[in-house]
Amino acid sequence: MERVEKPKNKAIQPPIAMRLTDEQIAKYQQIYLDTFGEPVSREDALIQGMALLRLVKTLANPMANRDYKENENDKEISTVNC
Repeated sequence: MERVEKPKNKAIQPPIAMRLTDEQIAKYQQIYLDTFGEPVSREDALIQGMALLRLVKTLANPMANRDYKENENDKEISTVNC
């Protein structure tokens, strides 16, 4: 069986599910313009949109059962003063 090599730089080739269409990029640019009152380049919109997708993916992934059990036993609760 032939071994398939993975791309070395994932930022250049995101997984298919993590790609933005031209329509999604244009929508992001419009939302950015409406929100901040200034345009964003297509390149910056793509970079920011991909970062947003990675953040949502990270937050949406449920914690592994093992990690949950470890955190459940933690006695100390840390808070951040805003």
